[in-house]
Amino acid sequence: MKNTKKIIKKKSRKLKGSPNPAPIGNKYAEKWPKSRAMQLGYDLLRWIKAKQTNIFFNEFLFIENDYSANIIATLSKKFVEFNDLIEKIKKIQETRLIKYGILGKTNPSMTKFVLINNYGYQSEKIDHTTNNKDLTITVIPPFSHKENEDYFNEQ
Repeated sequence: MKNTKKIIKKKSRKLKGSPNPAPIGNKYAEKWPKSRAMQLGYDLLRWIKAKQTNIFFNEFLFIENDYSANIIATLSKKFVEFNDLIEKIKKIQETRLIKYGILGKTNPSMTKFVLINNYGYQSEKIDHTTNNKDLTITVIPPFSHKENEDYFNEQ
């Protein structure tokens, strides 16, 4: 008997708005053609720009619109243009976190936590020595305006 292989072809169907057929059973190919993914990206961009308090886009995705947790990662891998749009949105998020952290409008510890864990920021230790010698700081006592001029002119 000959060893025969059966070839099974996946059924595919043409999606409305999609130039390529999507295999049946591939839920993201069926549900998320490029046009719909880009629409989600632009909706998210409009949302984050609409209010200064719109910082975390998970609020838009999960709370307001009930999207799945992995939708951004899946669509970012699938469409380069969508990924570029998400990177722009993340930059807006990062900028707002820094701005509000500096202005004291957000919890400093949480802002630091988010920046370290999501954007690669690091806590930096400052070395107060120079060539392994203690750093000497000279404190100048307060003088009157005339005394300040005299002091600095002598130096």
